[in-house]
Formats: sequence, C-alpha cells, structure tokens
Amino acid sequence: MYKKLSMPVLFLFVFTEGIAQLNTLGSNPFMSDANGRPAYLKTEYNVEGSPWYHDAYSVAEITSTAGKVYSNVQVKINLAENEVLYLADDGKEMVATIPIKKIRFIQFVSKEGVADKVLESFGQPMNTPKNIIYEVLDSGKCTLLRQIRITSQDNRRFNEASITRTFQRSEFCHVLLPDGKIQKLSAGKDDMINLLQDKKAEVSAFIDEKRLKCRNVEDYRKVIAYYNSL
Repeated sequence: MYKKLSMPVLFLFVFTEGIAQLNTLGSNPFMSDANGRPAYLKTEYNVEGSPWYHDAYSVAEITSTAGKVYSNVQVKINLAENEVLYLADDGKEMVATIPIKKIRFIQFVSKEGVADKVLESFGQPMNTPKNIIYEVLDSGKCTLLRQIRITSQDNRRFNEASITRTFQRSEFCHVLLPDGKIQKLSAGKDDMINLLQDKKAEVSAFIDEKRLKCRNVEDYRKVIAYYNSL
C-alpha cells in the first residue's frame, strides 16, 4: 500500500533535488582549470586613481592561449599588474594563473554605452607581467586597437605617515595590419593614410569627404571601418 506524499514534503523534495542539480550543472569548468591563487590585495597605502580596467566584477567569456573557451565568469582586470581576478564559487577573489589570450565582457556598461568589450593580447598571454593588453575597437582585414596603460607612483606627503600610491591611466591607439604587425597611430590623417597603403587613394578620399582630423578614437573607428568594407 502506497502513502501519499504531503504537499510540503513534496515541495521540499523537489526543491532540494533542483538545488542539487543546479549545483552540479552550474559548476563552471574555469574554476577547476584556472589554477588560481588567492588574491592578497595590499592595503598598507592610500590610493588615488584605480589600477582596474573596470572597478566592479563583470560577466565575461575567457579564451585561454590553448583555445579553450569559458563562459559566465565574473572577472576584473588589474592593468597595473596584468592580473586577471575572478570570483570563485564561494565568492573568494582569486588570481587566474592559466595563460589567457582573450577576455570578452558581455554587455559591458561604460561611458560609451552598453556593448560587448574585448580585451586581447598578441604574443604572450595577457596575464604576463608587463605584457601589452589591447582593447579591440574594430576588427577585419585591419584591426583598431586601444592600449590602456596604467602606471603607479608612490609618495609620502608632508606630515603624512602613510604612503599614497597614485595610479595614472594613459590610452594609445594602434592598428594591427594585415601582415600581422602592430603600429602605433600618430595624430593626423597622414599617418593613417600611409599605414593603409593598399587602399591609400580610397582612404584619403574618404577622410577628406568626411572631414576627419584623425586625432581621436571615433575618427579612427570610421576610417578603419571604411577600410575593412573595401
């Protein structure tokens, strides 16, 4: 003879089974592959500015140098130290030691709006000390890159017992050319035209038609997008 399962007990059983399945299915492979170490953030100094690409953790897709892709990882990047931090399942901050090629932030919120943001390195892994990390602004035959460099300086100010560490942020635009070379852009249209030699006439006419000065990111975007459409 079978006994009926009361509704509260049945609900508890289903709820418990559901949580168990979520825990099994929700475990992110990156947590086991990342070879992370705990993040010990130094706090013995005052801070001005920020070493982070973005101060808050954001959902990202990570591609290792071996080509393996990991989705739904909470990540933030210390550009002063070239460290990739992620949140473990228990919420602990960890530093990834797995070699990382690319990070794509999903629906990233910035002053430029809401969009995916891609950070990538070319050559060594992006989490190699002093390696250059680029933000990919436009890609195709020619890729527009923005290097965000963060440096720091320590000073002990007059009548202050503690040190103040000041982080300074600088941005530089580069172009990844079809031959694989990365070239830093100088302000002005001449440098852009000379870099895109194979379509020099078309690019020059486009810049003149649109009256572009080629001294800011938006002008660079327009020129590279046009070149890639040819």
